[in-house]
Amino acid sequence: MRIIWEPNVPPEVRTSAEPLLDKYQCLLPAWVAEINVCWDDKNTESFATIGVQWEYRRLWLTICPSWIGAPQRERVFVHELLHCYNEPVSKVATECIKAFFPEPTPGTK
Repeated sequence: MRIIWEPNVPPEVRTSAEPLLDKYQCLLPAWVAEINVCWDDKNTESFATIGVQWEYRRLWLTICPSWIGAPQRERVFVHELLHCYNEPVSKVATECIKAFFPEPTPGTK
């Protein structure tokens, strides 16, 4: 598995997140080939977020300022990693719903 740390990730964030990534990457499904770890200093609502590009076998783990000093970092980290299981299923389900139950044309029933 390839792990890419974006250059804007602060050293203290990488120091706290890297051991967790090493510890929990075994939880990731086999289709994950690449993890990109990013920093978002503008997101003040979240500790971390994850984006999934399953067609490219890629995860985007974005760490936010609330992460620093948060006592629940490990739990949040695992929670975000586990999103990679339901995200592809959710995308497929959404596409099926759109295909089988299209939005009605305005003015029709």
